[in-house]
Amino acid sequence: MRGRVRADLDHFADFVACHGDRPAVTATPRFDYGYRLTTSRQIFAAYLAECVGALDYPNFKNEVAEADPERAHIYMGVWTALHKLRGIRP
Repeated sequence: MRGRVRADLDHFADFVACHGDRPAVTATPRFDYGYRLTTSRQIFAAYLAECVGALDYPNFKNEVAEADPERAHIYMGVWTALHKLRGIRP
């Protein structure tokens, strides 16, 4: 598993620790993704299922903006770029 924000991988590693040994988050500053850890597909699937089950807000953009305005600003750039894909046929 790779990530650009260490806190995101630490959150996942904490989840794994509740079910066994906590995986180490390794810094990889020379790579595109600055952090990595190793886990199984089964553990990752369980994590995703728990995250989806915990969703309790009606609007993702509003939730991100309230929780982390800086991240919301970055996400808006991604949404804007992806919006350009509308109407493109495969």
